[in-house]
Amino acid sequence: MPAARGLKRYLAILTIGISWAFLSMSFHQATTATAQSGRPLLATRVDGVDVTQDVSLDLVLPLGFTLSGNVRTADGSPVFSGFVRAQSDQETFTAPLVFTGFTSTYRLALPTGTYRLSVIAGLIDLSSEDSVPIFMTTDIPQAITITGDRTLDLTVSGLPTTYTVSGRVIGTGTSSARGTIQFRSTDETIFGFTQFDPEYRLRLPAGTYQVAVSFGVDEQGSVSMRVGEVAVDGPRTFDIELPATVTLSGTVKHADGEPAAPAQVLAFDVDELSSVDDPDEGPFAPSLFITGGIASIPEESATGGYTLSIPPGSYAVASIVDIDLGEGVIGQLAFPFPFLELDLVADTTHDFRLPPLPSTAVISGTVTDESGQPVAQALVSALSRSLVNASDAQFSSSTFTDALGRYALTVLRGSDYTVSVTPPQEFGSFATASHHGRGLMRSWVWPRR
Repeated sequence: MPAARGLKRYLAILTIGISWAFLSMSFHQATTATAQSGRPLLATRVDGVDVTQDVSLDLVLPLGFTLSGNVRTADGSPVFSGFVRAQSDQETFTAPLVFTGFTSTYRLALPTGTYRLSVIAGLIDLSSEDSVPIFMTTDIPQAITITGDRTLDLTVSGLPTTYTVSGRVIGTGTSSARGTIQFRSTDETIFGFTQFDPEYRLRLPAGTYQVAVSFGVDEQGSVSMRVGEVAVDGPRTFDIELPATVTLSGTVKHADGEPAAPAQVLAFDVDELSSVDDPDEGPFAPSLFITGGIASIPEESATGGYTLSIPPGSYAVASIVDIDLGEGVIGQLAFPFPFLELDLVADTTHDFRLPPLPSTAVISGTVTDESGQPVAQALVSALSRSLVNASDAQFSSSTFTDALGRYALTVLRGSDYTVSVTPPQEFGSFATASHHGRGLMRSWVWPRR
């Protein structure tokens, strides 16, 4: 998925169903599509590709091995959703849990290596009338070495005693009083969420929790706010008053003055952003608790205008614009890059004017497996921060291979492109691979690292 769209979905994760959220958190899809040998195909990438003119680039998907099995709780209660995560020193892979009605299964495609496993399991207190799942993480104590296909059943902790937590979320200023409230334990092992309108109610185990809320303001944007910390040691009532907001508004236009649409303007609290170590750690990541928002500019906008209401503070701000590359091909451009820092202590106007963009070039070639067989419907993506005459922008685009494994990817001319390929996704099997420090998503959200 292009990095810009990944970023938009990354904030939207807080307002949609949790099962889809788990899939949306995955930024590099390395699925269990298989080669003729029956071994799963893995993602690959090439760094430092110069695309100041048309480039021919053939790519080979490496082969991996399958780690699969069942996931159960120690007390025999069902695991309704969640995922299994495998981490080495260089890479992180995840796969969703598939609930069969009796047990949950997982399937990971992994390269040879040694991995630390953890399970984030969605559990429901069946003795309670509340049916909202609570997600708990369990680290598997022993490291797992993969040199071939392997079956491994995993046992996770059962749900401890839970207590009813309820209250009201009170909007102020332009804040909405309808949305989603999230609770994440300070040790990052428990995650719960529910809707508020403005009342909310859910059950949580004892512990201390960070609290955040998120809501869609309207069709033109969404906002997330970190709102404090609470301690749960029994049934508790917490009323939460949303902070006052200021408005960031303006226009996004191309260099020739024409409105840029569709587009988004993104703003994230600088201090909260700098406290996040890793954006690829799943739904317990601190990044889900960063105050910020997205203002969307619809395609039909005649002005390129945007409005975003967020709490006062210092924000990292940028625009993301769809770029028409011709013949129905759309790329995404982030500008400025690194993000601009704005102190928003009162209503502020900021206009974005994109730099003159370079002409296009084409990266083309064939994607095959290690035996030379073509791979159809593989996703080929390219990203660069070094466009010709536009050094303060970042660009990405993507395409799919045809039935013969061929692709032709249109990009803006630039140097130091990273070209990534992920194999086609088979129904019912899904895994992700994110390279620490190298993920496309990281480069958008953490530009200063």
